[in-house]
This record gives sequence, structure tokens and C-alpha cells, in this order.
Amino acid sequence: MPQSDKPVTPAPKDAAAAITEAEAADLISRGAYLLDVRTRMGSMFGVIPGARWMPLARLWECFHELPPDKPILTYCRTVRRAGKATLELEDVGFHAVNGGRFKTIAKLVKANAASAAALPR
Repeated sequence: MPQSDKPVTPAPKDAAAAITEAEAADLISRGAYLLDVRTRMGSMFGVIPGARWMPLARLWECFHELPPDKPILTYCRTVRRAGKATLELEDVGFHAVNGGRFKTIAKLVKANAASAAALPR
């Protein structure tokens, strides 16, 4: 499936812009840390296997639990929270990027898992 080189949605001025699907797919394939910053209500629709759910409102309480040596791919329902989380994490020294929407990242993680499963063992 071709991936777009355009950001999924432009971010507001107080948030980091989302990277492209192709960039997100590359980070996922290289083992980026997936950080879901949706609200509790948003997480009720599911959390991507292997991702960490940490609502944006709790980021400052829990950021010490994040890996300092891996790129962090943030995502949410609409891009805005992920963009805000990205800026906050970058401010304290993490390498974070706004991966965009939950549905996009879920699709890319599923495609990455299918590709990995198809490789000869």
C-alpha cells in the first residue's frame, strides 16, 4: 500500500507538526517507542499492542518512565495532543516526533507486523 508523503493533518501553532506516514512507518520499523497520549475515553477504543498509554495531562508526572535512548513516536485521535506532547518531550531532551492519528499508527504497526511475519526464518 503506498504511503503518503504529506502530513496527515496540519498541527496547530502550539504543537509540533505531524510527520508523514512514510516517516512514521520507517520509525516503527526501526523500533520507535510508541506513546499514545489520548484521553482515557480515547483509549477505550483500544491501545496499539506494545504502545504505552500516557494521557497528555499526566505526561509531566510520568515522563521519567520513558526511554531516553529511543525515538518516541507520539500519537492521538486528532494530532493536536500528540503535537503538544512532542514539544513537551523535546523541551526536556527526548527525541520525540508527532506520529499523527491513532488510526494511521495502528494501520502502520499492523502492516509492519505483517511484513516481519512474512520474512523467512
